[in-house]
Amino acid sequence: MTKIHNNAVANDRRQDFLMTLPFDIVGGIFSHMNKSDCLKCMGVSRKWFDHVPHHAINLWREITISSLGILNNQLILRCLGPHLRKVNLHGMNECEIGMVLRALAQDGPCNTIRSIELFRCTTIDRRNFANALQPVLASLTEIAFRQHRNMIDVLAFLQVCPNTITHLTFHVSTGYRSAQIYNLENTVPPTLALPQLSLTYLNLHTGIPRPSIEHILRHCPRLMCLVLDAMKPYSSSIWSLLESCTTLCPTIQYLAWGPLYPQDISHWKDRVSATTKNRGLREVVSGSFYHSETFTRMLLQHHQTLEVVRLRRMQNDQDPWCPAIDLVAFEQLQTIYVNNIYTDSTALARWISRCPNLQELSLHMTCADIEQWTENICQALPKQSLKHLYLTQGRSICTINGDESPLYNYIAESSLRTISLSGQDMVTDAILEALAKNAATLRHVALHYNSRVTSNGLRAFARNLRWTLDDLQIVEDASVLQDDVLMPLSTKVRRMTLKRCNGITANGLKAFANTARELKRLQIIECVNIDQEPESIDCIKKVLSNVHVYHVPKRNAETVYFSLA
Repeated sequence: MTKIHNNAVANDRRQDFLMTLPFDIVGGIFSHMNKSDCLKCMGVSRKWFDHVPHHAINLWREITISSLGILNNQLILRCLGPHLRKVNLHGMNECEIGMVLRALAQDGPCNTIRSIELFRCTTIDRRNFANALQPVLASLTEIAFRQHRNMIDVLAFLQVCPNTITHLTFHVSTGYRSAQIYNLENTVPPTLALPQLSLTYLNLHTGIPRPSIEHILRHCPRLMCLVLDAMKPYSSSIWSLLESCTTLCPTIQYLAWGPLYPQDISHWKDRVSATTKNRGLREVVSGSFYHSETFTRMLLQHHQTLEVVRLRRMQNDQDPWCPAIDLVAFEQLQTIYVNNIYTDSTALARWISRCPNLQELSLHMTCADIEQWTENICQALPKQSLKHLYLTQGRSICTINGDESPLYNYIAESSLRTISLSGQDMVTDAILEALAKNAATLRHVALHYNSRVTSNGLRAFARNLRWTLDDLQIVEDASVLQDDVLMPLSTKVRRMTLKRCNGITANGLKAFANTARELKRLQIIECVNIDQEPESIDCIKKVLSNVHVYHVPKRNAETVYFSLA
C-alpha cells in the first residue's frame, strides 16, 4: 500500500502544469512574465518549447528589433505569429527594414502587423522605403518616425504614403527650436503633387513652412486629429493657420499645438480609430498660448462641440487674459485645464458659469485680481456635475477662514470625488473640517499646505473622517503632521503619499503600519526623520507584507508631480 502511495506521489510530481491546468489559468501565470522569462521557460524541454508560446501570446503582440541577428533566434521566431501587432525598429537603414519585414510577414507567420515605429532609422530614398513596406501593406495602418534624421522630409514621404495608413507620427531628431512651423513672406508654395491621403491621425514635430502644412491638410479629407508638436504660434499668420484647420479639414475633432505633455493626447489615437458621427472640434490642447483674443475667438466658434480645453504657458505677463465668452453656453464642455496663465478671475468665472456640464476643473495659475480669486471661482462652480477639482495658487490670497469661506461652502454642498488643493493659504483648518464632515462623496484628496494649517486641524480631520479614502496625498511646507495624526488615518486610507512630512518619526510610522487595515500603497518622500533611520522602512515592509511601500530619501528625490491620477 505504501509503495502504491509513493508511486502516486511521484507521478503527481512529474505532472506538467502546462498540460494539467486549464488554459486560462496557465495564460494568467505567463501574463506576469516578461519576454526574457518566457524565453527561459521555452528552454526547459521540447514540450515547453512547443506549448509556451501558445500561453504567452499577449507578451508578443509587440516586439523591438535593433539588429538582424534576431531573425536567427529560433526561440523568438517560435513566439511570433498572427498575434503580432506592432514592430519597433531601432537604428536600421532601408535595406535592413525591408529584410526584417519580409522575414516577419512574407516568409513568416506575422501577416497582421498594424503598426511600425522607426526609431533613429536612416531612410534616404522615399521609393526604396515604400518598397521596404510592401510585405506588410495589407494590414499596416500606422507608421511612426521617432528621432528621425530627416533624410526624407514629411512631404516626400507623403508622396509615396500607402493608402492603408491612417495614423502618421513624424518626429525629427532636432530640438524644439528647429522643429517649428515657420512663416516666411517669400515662401514658395509647394509644388509636390500629393495623393488623397487616408490619414485620420497626424502628429508632426518637424521644421516646415506654413504653406506646406496647408498643402498637406488639403489632401487629408478624413483627418480627425492634428498634433503640431513644438509649434509656437508667435505670429497672427500662424494663428490663422490654426483657425483654418477646421475649414481645410472639416472632420477635425482634436487639435493640439506647442510643447505637449504625452498624457494630454495619448488617448486620441484610440478615439480616432473608433467610428464616430460627431462633427466639430471636441478637444483643444495648447502647450504654448499666444494671441489670447484670437484663441477666444476660436473657443466661441466651436462652443457647441468643445468637450475638453487644456491651456499651458500663456506668454502675456503684461495684460491678463479676459475670456469674453460669457454670452454663449458651452453645453458639451466637460474639462477645463488652465496652467501658468495670467488671467482675470472674474472673466474666467463667467466662462465657468457657462459650462453647466463641467466635470473636471484644473486651475494652476496667477490672477490679476488675486483678492477675489477664490470667491469668484467658487461661486461659478457647478455643484452637481463637477466631480474633480484641482486648485493651485502660487501667491498669497486673502482666504476667509471659517465657514464663511467660499471654498468651504462649496465643498459642503458639492458632490466632488477628487479634490487637490495646493499653494499659499489655500488649505486651512476650516477647509479640513469641510473635507472631513461634509464631502461624503470624496475618494481622492491631495493637500499641499503651509503654516495656515495647525496640528489640531489635522487631528480633527483624521478623527472626523467618516469614510475610506482611495488616495490621500500630503505635502508639507511646515512640520505640522505628527505621529498621533497618522493613527486614526490607518483604517481610513487605501493609498497614502507623505512628502516632506518632517514631524513624523520612524516609531510613529511603525505604529501606523501595525494598524493599517485598508492600506494598499504607501509612499514616503523626503521625510527627514525617516531618512535618518532607513532600517525602519525594512521593518515597515515586513509588517505591510501585501502593501507596496516606496521610500525616496531627500538626496535621491526626483521631481514628484503633485497630482491625482
